[in-house]
Amino acid sequence: MDKIIFLDIDGVISTPRTIKDGMWGLTDDCQYRLGTIITETNAKIVLSSSWRLNTVETTKEYMQQHGFLFCNDIIGVTIRGYHYIIKGSSLPIPRGVEIKQWIDTHLVYPWHAYPDRKESWTERNADGSFKIMRHQRLYEHYNYLILDDDTDMLLEHKDHFINCDGMIGLTDEEVIKAIEILNSDTKAI
Repeated sequence: MDKIIFLDIDGVISTPRTIKDGMWGLTDDCQYRLGTIITETNAKIVLSSSWRLNTVETTKEYMQQHGFLFCNDIIGVTIRGYHYIIKGSSLPIPRGVEIKQWIDTHLVYPWHAYPDRKESWTERNADGSFKIMRHQRLYEHYNYLILDDDTDMLLEHKDHFINCDGMIGLTDEEVIKAIEILNSDTKAI
């Protein structure tokens, strides 16, 4: 089963306890707590933070420059939804919508993100003609966790969301809950 952590940086592993160049920096104990979650669950990271850049590669480079310990575990970045409304718009799109788009595109309907694998998701009739595109049902082949200090998630995320205190960052109690969420084998209703 794939396990994904949708990770916000500010307020989760970057706190006002660590100031670098006049900005919040990565807080060591919060990073180590994130490492515990990764180790205990074998989860990968999709950055949903304002720290994300346009591609996974440039995001990894940027995060490495800032001392992020888990660059090799980053497998994706969410879209910046407001870019799709009006060019130059600052209309906020809830982060939950951006996360849902990533889940739908990469996990539920993966042929959108991986067109080279489209045939493996195609079901054909006995005569070889197209029948349907298969998709994954929630929790069948993946589980996810959202770590964020904001609350603009969707209702469907409620059992997968941990709301960190932005002034404190990721706590030991939240690590335990995160591991429980990611290691659960909850089935969709």
